[in-house]
Amino acid sequence: MGAIFYKNVVKLRRSVALLLYSFLLPSIEVSIFCSIVGNTPFDLHIAVVNEEPTTPNVKLFSLEFLAHIDGRILPQVKFDNLQAALNSVRDGETYGVIHMRSNITRSIAERYSPAAKLSKELADYSSVHVYLDMSNQQVFLTIESYLRFSLEVTLPDFLPNKFAAADVLVFEDPVIGSKSATFSEFVAPGMILTITYFMASTACLNTLLEEKSDGLLERCIVAGVHSFEVVLAHVSSQIFIIVVQDLLLLFVAFVIFELPTRGPIYAVIILTLLQGICGMMFGLLISSLFDDADAATMVAVGANYPAMMISGILWPLEGIPMAVRVVSYVLPLTLPADAFRSVMSKGWGLFHTHVMLGVFVSVTWACVFLAGTILSFRQ
Repeated sequence: MGAIFYKNVVKLRRSVALLLYSFLLPSIEVSIFCSIVGNTPFDLHIAVVNEEPTTPNVKLFSLEFLAHIDGRILPQVKFDNLQAALNSVRDGETYGVIHMRSNITRSIAERYSPAAKLSKELADYSSVHVYLDMSNQQVFLTIESYLRFSLEVTLPDFLPNKFAAADVLVFEDPVIGSKSATFSEFVAPGMILTITYFMASTACLNTLLEEKSDGLLERCIVAGVHSFEVVLAHVSSQIFIIVVQDLLLLFVAFVIFELPTRGPIYAVIILTLLQGICGMMFGLLISSLFDDADAATMVAVGANYPAMMISGILWPLEGIPMAVRVVSYVLPLTLPADAFRSVMSKGWGLFHTHVMLGVFVSVTWACVFLAGTILSFRQ
């Protein structure tokens, strides 16, 4: 027993860097989790259509209501008409629309006067109409919370009798998404891409490391096989596995569990396959850099959880601190996962600019990992 213990100590002393990595990684991952997950989303641009004309020395409900909205959380973008504002939501420029009629201040006072008779027209003119992008549940709940707070602060000044008026804030049918959307629909796109990415990387990593340990790779290179040919052979053999794996994954998600998708299914398939190829290239790169299977596996697995948390998969990107968000945008999972989510919840097609950006990121990272693998083999 003593000899085995001594052998293990010697082995650990020879890999100090890996030992430090093992010590620090859990603390780093917890720090990332506490810094990112649970933060209030911010910088949620909201379109405002205020038809009420301003009058000097007159206190208007519309202006007071807008003034009490937290500008850091919900920056306001002014629009002249409702249709243009709604189009900005459909195009992904804003997260919702606040629409107030021309005589909302007078209508609210009339609606909640003791002798008021509520008609459909009066209810319409005395309400704050809100049209939201409900494809992201956490973002929607944040917007709703801050609008209700603003209403609670503003409304008493325009109701001398302090009537209950929660129904002044009317949430119309969503511009994008559904009122019945669940948190699982938000998480599913990112989880699907994360699973295919890291399953592909692990499979490729193990295959190449086995060849290294058996001496097959070294014999191939000595025999004159070019490093690019080695990589191409592994890619060709693994691509079939990735295709079958991803198609089964999507079948289970969308057919068996009936995850809703409003966009074309071919866009979902292409995004998933590209992310699998990107993960495969990542696995090849890791296996080319390490000879020890334990070290390579630890690095690959250790990259999994931070990527999930930073890439907006478990928590909206809008809730991630800005400094981290900038880093997040260049990661392999962030924009592809966001593009996947846009196809599912917003119905965008493959050739929408936002979706094409996700495709571009997957292809770019796959090329970067491929180039790194070839250079590593040459050294």
